[in-house]
Amino acid sequence: GIEVAAASACIIDPGEAKDLVEEIIEKVKEIKAKAAK
Repeated sequence: GIEVAAASACIIDPGEAKDLVEEIIEKVKEIKAKAAK
């Protein structure tokens, strides 16, 4: 098994949700940056 926590997602065509998708990406980047400290 995988010894570390892992998750992934793929969005082929965000369509009308593009702004929401970009907001989610930014939040994930913030969380990852905090976790890396």
